[in-house]
Amino acid sequence: VKEKFGNDHAVWIGNGTAGSVRIYADAISADGLATDLASASAKECDGKFAAAKTATSTAIKVTALCLSESGSSYSGQFIIVPRQAGGLYLFQIFTTAQSAEAATAVVRYGDMMLACAKK
Repeated sequence: VKEKFGNDHAVWIGNGTAGSVRIYADAISADGLATDLASASAKECDGKFAAAKTATSTAIKVTALCLSESGSSYSGQFIIVPRQAGGLYLFQIFTTAQSAEAATAVVRYGDMMLACAKK
């Protein structure tokens, strides 16, 4: 866990799903961070990869999906929200589950977080 989440401020792990929160206190571009996240996810994928970015006036969501050569799947949601004190919050939710249902649940959870960020 420490290797994957060493820079994060809070981490949770569940049944085939994990997530974290990271605070970027320094000035960093939300669009640049979104691009970096999609790029890093693509590099980790050893099979078919797809990513999409959705932006609202208050948040950016990046969805990354990977179907590896072995048939396992990876689904990631990255929600980027500006901090009132400057910088950004990054919420990460992902799964390495074998089922499409688990991947769909992660996407729905990311959509819910994005909807909350709009308020």
